[in-house]
Amino acid sequence: MPGRRFVFQEKDALVLLLRQTSNVIAKIRDRDILSLGVSADVLAVLFAIARLGDEARPARLARDLLLESHSVSEQLARMQKEGLIRKIKDKSRVRIVLTEKGYNTYTTQPRRITTRKMVTVISADERRLLWDLLARLRDSALDSLNVPSTDVFPPSDPRRLRGRVANARRVAQAGHVPFEKPPRVPKADSRRHHTGKA
Repeated sequence: MPGRRFVFQEKDALVLLLRQTSNVIAKIRDRDILSLGVSADVLAVLFAIARLGDEARPARLARDLLLESHSVSEQLARMQKEGLIRKIKDKSRVRIVLTEKGYNTYTTQPRRITTRKMVTVISADERRLLWDLLARLRDSALDSLNVPSTDVFPPSDPRRLRGRVANARRVAQAGHVPFEKPPRVPKADSRRHHTGKA
């Protein structure tokens, strides 16, 4: 109404601030990975598949990424069309694996230099405090949706992060990331040509 002052509640402003921060960081990340020709959303799915390993199924991905099942199904369909993933029927369920193209995209993505630099404006103690506050807000929101916070990543307790990320790194370095590789052709034993025997 004309002449009526609108009062913006502090709690509403805080939620708006969180949304603005998330949107700005997402835009910066999209700019950094522009050369790959994929979005941050695609990289998030690739990371989840690599981290979950044999547990990378559509329903688990939706739960892990906090997305609706139909949204994940549409995203996976697009990624399959682009040759980044492949769906494999495992008994009565579908398992998602990375193709060679998907694996290469996942491993060659630019390091998060810009976004990591942004976080350095606050101290280590402030980062731990921020983690605790954001985790409490997220977990409270998840509770209102009847979603267990134990099913999401990053974990609420940052001490659990080190083990889960280190495990994903070991899996990737060991070449055990579920990804479809072409079969190797065995090489002939060259020692036979030096024995002088037929």
